[in-house]
Amino acid sequence: LLVTTYARPRYGELDPTWLIALMFPLLYGAMFGDVGHGLLLAGLGWLVSRGKLKQFVPASLGGLIIICGLVATIFGFLYGSVFGYENILPALWIRPSTDPLVVLSIAVGAGLLLLLIGFLIGMFNAAISRDWPHLIFGHNGVAGFLLYISALHVAAPFMKTIPVLGTAATLVDLIPGPPQLFLGLMIIGALMIMFGEFFIRLMEGDRPLIEGNPVMFVFQGFMELFEVVLTLLSNTLSYIRLGAFAIAHGVLSAVVFVLAGLVGPQYGVGYWIVIIIGNVGLITLFEGLIVGIQVMRLSYYEFFSKFFTGGGMRFEPLQLTPAPAKEQS
Repeated sequence: LLVTTYARPRYGELDPTWLIALMFPLLYGAMFGDVGHGLLLAGLGWLVSRGKLKQFVPASLGGLIIICGLVATIFGFLYGSVFGYENILPALWIRPSTDPLVVLSIAVGAGLLLLLIGFLIGMFNAAISRDWPHLIFGHNGVAGFLLYISALHVAAPFMKTIPVLGTAATLVDLIPGPPQLFLGLMIIGALMIMFGEFFIRLMEGDRPLIEGNPVMFVFQGFMELFEVVLTLLSNTLSYIRLGAFAIAHGVLSAVVFVLAGLVGPQYGVGYWIVIIIGNVGLITLFEGLIVGIQVMRLSYYEFFSKFFTGGGMRFEPLQLTPAPAKEQS
């Protein structure tokens, strides 16, 4: 459902259904980690799957909501959060509200890994399609991958000085090699991007190799390189929202507690009415919807854009239709 909403895989392209089936609930749970809210969401998904809320939500989404709710419950145990209360369960891993910089750093590191996976799948798709020009010189091919990895390695010392980039810098350091090597690879990758159109046309046999003024061709190549660098940077930093929403979840729960205290300072009926409405309506429904939209954005824009083009058609096999009874006689 999530994949075909974006596009239907074409022939010769890796079907990312299995990958998004793992990634989507994992990202959702990381952003919405809470034992109580996760179980509420799973219960809502069960009602949706049974067709109880079909006038509001399609029943086909029920299974996805259930899985996301259960994964959010698991992350709730990891965060030690139950309906926003952080003094009931011990955090099995980390508390986003008390270690925000660590959570944001891990989020950027996770985004780095996902983007690298996207690059590798994109190059695999180009290889099985025998699209050698774009495999080598494409933005999501060897040229883009080389530029991304080498630029991260060159920038690693600077990244270590920024707390939210610490995990990404640690992951980059796992790739061995002297700085001079990666500086040279970065320059090679940049030149491959800048003059990629020239080499693609050369390999595909298109003529002329350079259209228009050579000076404008070089200028356009530089602007294309600049755009690629900005896109890679924004794609990587965009995953910081994984940690930001995990932190915001605790903040939103605290707001519900404050409002409840204002309405019923003695923990009376008004207090619990606000608690119930806030947890069910404001957090489980409203924030749950926003988190789902954000995960779709990360999946579609940042991840799928590295390898998924789509454009395929659903396979419909030929069928033999029985002849009418008169014709058979």
